[in-house]
Amino acid sequence: MDRLEQAVARSERRSHPVAVMFLDLDRFKVINDSLGHTAGDQVLIRVGQRLRASLRPGDTVCRFGGDEFVVLCEDMRSESEATHIATRLGWSVAHPIPLPTGEVVVTTSIGVAIAKGPQDSAENLVRDADAALYRAKERGRARHELFDHRMRSRAVLRLQTESELRHAIGAEAFETHYQPIVRLADGHPVAMEALLRWRHPDRGLLAPADFIPVAEETGLIVPLGNWVMREACRQASRWLSAPNAAPLTVAVNVSPRQIAQPTFADEVRAALASADLQPTSLWLEITESVLVEATSITLRVLDRLRGLGVRLAIDDFGTGYASLGYLRRFNVDMLKIDRSFVSVLGRDAEDSAIVAAIISLARALGLSVVAEGVETPEQAEHLRALGCNLAQGYHFAHPQPAEAWSSSVLAANGRRFPERPRPWRLQAPGT
Repeated sequence: MDRLEQAVARSERRSHPVAVMFLDLDRFKVINDSLGHTAGDQVLIRVGQRLRASLRPGDTVCRFGGDEFVVLCEDMRSESEATHIATRLGWSVAHPIPLPTGEVVVTTSIGVAIAKGPQDSAENLVRDADAALYRAKERGRARHELFDHRMRSRAVLRLQTESELRHAIGAEAFETHYQPIVRLADGHPVAMEALLRWRHPDRGLLAPADFIPVAEETGLIVPLGNWVMREACRQASRWLSAPNAAPLTVAVNVSPRQIAQPTFADEVRAALASADLQPTSLWLEITESVLVEATSITLRVLDRLRGLGVRLAIDDFGTGYASLGYLRRFNVDMLKIDRSFVSVLGRDAEDSAIVAAIISLARALGLSVVAEGVETPEQAEHLRALGCNLAQGYHFAHPQPAEAWSSSVLAANGRRFPERPRPWRLQAPGT
């Protein structure tokens, strides 16, 4: 910070901009958890050496803390020169790093901020580079982003959202909406996916995209996710206890942070017991990254969940890196085809082929398959022709509060979806 303050003062006199780059190693925790902290330390040492070797003699590189590094570059001629340096740093880090146990490859996300006037103090530059770093991680990691002032507004909103989220969890200002998963053969609902909503006092009803990323980053997703689990189990029990109730399963999305908690299986068992719900009536939807980045703790938690008898589904399948080996190793029950593939069915030959391949893979492994994001009759018909057995999306129904799904709708001889060619909804779009 002392060098940065001096550099900013010099740049004001010379009119030569200063660039600050904030670097964070992607998924570094996996290395510590799987290979140990000694291996993690060796990776940090090697990364520091590579960064230093990739910079000009007058530049400064420091370890800011944990797996974070900050780079100071003076006398920048242009923004493009700064982003070129950021690209070079990313490439230098991404080469394999030899360890006694074998090679590892790490990538880095980089935020870049450039001083453009007297208001750009050393502290502000680091803050802005950190905001750009957050944007780089949001956009997929292993990349760099240049700060702009919209990022500062987003950072302020993110901080405000975190504070309000903490209060909302204590006040239980959340509710669960449910969207049916239907059999394509006859349109009968076989499951209801629980989807979280936040009834914000000023911003109205918020969808998960407005607050879940902040909850994930801060760890608040753990108590929030456990609340959804308990509420969904209670609601499923109510539906199943109604007269003439059809067999019905409730599906709950589970965050990687929840799976990483050693006590998560106990939380699931307690939710089932409190609701008097059979484990086979609960689907837990996990992402492919949970399988790919599984630690010893994650493996034990997944084994315990299997022992409880709950069913496991891989959400957004096809967008991650899970291989056939992962599916066999973790003994999952279901694959959910990501909506990005479903949306172009019949229009994009490659994505249609991916959907067909996923369905064939699921059938060969004896797994169920759900197509997400079905919005048109044509998509539903295409999926039916490919042999997909389950689907969900606006073509069938929009997510609705629990009370909208009466026992008569979900009964054994209840509603079939869709009854009309246009998407059916109980309330205005966008909610």
